[in-house]
Amino acid sequence: MGRLERKIRKRLTQETQPFEAWYEAHKDRLSRFEQPQESDLGQVKAKRRSPALVWLACALALLFVALAVTLGLLFNNRPQSPGSDMIFGENDIAIEEMSSAEFEECLEILPSIANINVTDRLKGTHNHDNSLVLYIIWGNLQTSDNYYFIEMRLVFNKNFMLPNRDQYTGLENSVMIGETPVSYGVRGQDDYGFDQYRVVSEHGDVTAYWTVSSINGEFEEWLQLTFAA
Repeated sequence: MGRLERKIRKRLTQETQPFEAWYEAHKDRLSRFEQPQESDLGQVKAKRRSPALVWLACALALLFVALAVTLGLLFNNRPQSPGSDMIFGENDIAIEEMSSAEFEECLEILPSIANINVTDRLKGTHNHDNSLVLYIIWGNLQTSDNYYFIEMRLVFNKNFMLPNRDQYTGLENSVMIGETPVSYGVRGQDDYGFDQYRVVSEHGDVTAYWTVSSINGEFEEWLQLTFAA
């Protein structure tokens, strides 16, 4: 017997009354099912009740209770599909390679990505319905005066809980560069000992979460190259 069947049987046992108690509580309603039968005993006609109809009514009532409980349990144990307001995390997504067409989609949202020397690119899709959750790009950018290490996560689903989301909250600086709202701040150092910036930029319904390290510590140049173009 499966877990659900055991749960149904337990609930039925708990909620089904003994027949005597049930009959006592419902005997007024059941009286209408009792049909008198007459037999001649001289001048006196005796009336007999038909117990079959009473038992039939009781059986139907108990069957109705069992059916109601069963349907309730099945409904409550039905697998829940992710709704539009359900938060989910990295364990709920599948990671795979990003195609060239998908990279072009990134470029449509953020054309400045074309300036990055991309070293790796991935995408994440929801395990339930294979819907797009995010794109991830790693790379570097070299200018005449600086060198930047870059990681960018372009998130399409607002309910996705970024693993290190706390690193992107409470950022000290908020600016508008062109038509793009940008927040940024220093959050420690990278593996090479360079200052590491966390950046959040909004692009319509899509949010980009950046991690950027600068060799010489300057950051304004990268902001302009990335968002002012």
